[in-house]
Amino acid sequence: METPRESCEGDVRLFAQSATWPELTDAEIKAVANKALVMDSAGIRPGSSSYTDTFDHNRALALACALKAAKAAAAYDFSSGGQSHKRSQVATYWEKKAEGYRRRSASSGAISLPAAGAAAFTTTGDYSPLVNASDVHGEDL
Repeated sequence: METPRESCEGDVRLFAQSATWPELTDAEIKAVANKALVMDSAGIRPGSSSYTDTFDHNRALALACALKAAKAAAAYDFSSGGQSHKRSQVATYWEKKAEGYRRRSASSGAISLPAAGAAAFTTTGDYSPLVNASDVHGEDL
């Protein structure tokens, strides 16, 4: 049987299309899942010894999509062989997807990438399971 973590990370892989450009690494998927931990059904907060992993899948998906948008933002449009490649549209697509999941999230509606941007998801270290003030900056993507 699938654990709650496996379920959340599986949804991120599937619905955020983690294997398509811009790809999400396993570490990034784990990081967005960690940021989507919420109070469990007994009212116990993440990090407590008796806590049961409980995830807001929409929050995880919103963060994953925002991360893909941040990665795609550096892409550029170009023409080759008479064809036009508009990679910049990818960032806009993922921003819209993030907003849709953000609206469906049971967590705060004002989530976005941490102030450090995509780099915050690629470092190794302790990812806080709770939303920090620096993680929340309204509609700012």
